[in-house]
Amino acid sequence: MAASANLTKEENAEKGRKWRAANIEKSRAIVAAYRERNLEKERKRRREYMASVRASDPIGWREKLRAWFKSNRSKARTYEAKQRAAREGAEGSYTAADVQIILEAQLGLCFYCDDPLDEWHEDHFVPLSKSGANYRCNIVLACANCNLRKGNKAPVEFLNWQMKTPTFWHERKMSYDAETIRTGHCL
Repeated sequence: MAASANLTKEENAEKGRKWRAANIEKSRAIVAAYRERNLEKERKRRREYMASVRASDPIGWREKLRAWFKSNRSKARTYEAKQRAAREGAEGSYTAADVQIILEAQLGLCFYCDDPLDEWHEDHFVPLSKSGANYRCNIVLACANCNLRKGNKAPVEFLNWQMKTPTFWHERKMSYDAETIRTGHCL
């Protein structure tokens, strides 16, 4: 979309906003393609922007970040898990929407003990430290107690250790076979 020579900067910006609103998917595809072509440039731009934000308001940006994490707990957990998986070099990713699908599939219960989940941890069924992937099909929701006790144990090892097999384990709607988890072809 070329700038019109006879429009002011504000008019041209408004024209662009209207076009993007009318062509949401096309606009997203254009932006995604640009970011893909200019990955390093975009990373540098984001780093510089965040450095300027931190420098201009060293305490305020932290408070805003804490407030966002507190009000968007599911997205924040997903973001943190994604960062950890990237550090571990795990393949795949999942979204906060995927977590909601998993929560509904688990009927709002802990995957390991069947307790109702008010707060949950996103647990990698096959731990990242044991070559588990970061795909949605390798994510289960667990209560803090179960997830912290499981640590990096394999699921069968953990269930044998706790001497209890939850109902959901047998009635689950998701497939947790090794090939599915490794390739990420699930749900």
